[in-house]
Amino acid sequence: NDVDSMEPVWRLSCAATAAAIANSITYPMDVVRTRLTLPDAGGPKYTGIASAFSSIIKNEGLATLWKGLRPTLYAVVPFVAVQQTSIDMLKNIAGERGIEPTPPVLLCVGGMAGIAAQSVVYPLDVLRRRMQLGPEATGSIVADRTWLALRTVVQKEGFRSLFSGIVPTFAKTIPAVGVAATVCVSTVNHFKAANKRAMNA
Repeated sequence: NDVDSMEPVWRLSCAATAAAIANSITYPMDVVRTRLTLPDAGGPKYTGIASAFSSIIKNEGLATLWKGLRPTLYAVVPFVAVQQTSIDMLKNIAGERGIEPTPPVLLCVGGMAGIAAQSVVYPLDVLRRRMQLGPEATGSIVADRTWLALRTVVQKEGFRSLFSGIVPTFAKTIPAVGVAATVCVSTVNHFKAANKRAMNA
């Protein structure tokens, strides 16, 4: 029955590390997706995924496929940390008040955690998209260094530009995190109960 006080730290560290590795590996595909999603951003036209990869590497260099990775990784750790911490805290608060972790409760918990996490990291997500699109779409206002780029965007477009589009992002994040939290916790509880029944049999 001993409780490891460092368990939350291990959970956050493992989740953040896994997210950082996964993002680093799949990031080129995210860059290509952004280019294909916004064909009128001012850059070259692509006919498909292979065409986009080939054109980007040929005209902009291989390193362009990882342009904007730094702010993405900066965003991964706090997003996972805030999201996981919020879910754990809200679950504990609900448990202390006698509220069972039913799917509707978990959906609400996950949704609120998603709002908190997305609000913290959204400016870095905006910057990541700008870096992915390249100088043709951004008017060359994005620098190579993350914090310098943030300062430049604020100076030229105002602080509110860092949160441009956050409402539709909430519309995606709230149900996504809510469903993820519901499925994850419900699945873990199911297997815990099944394991307990098996041990008592």
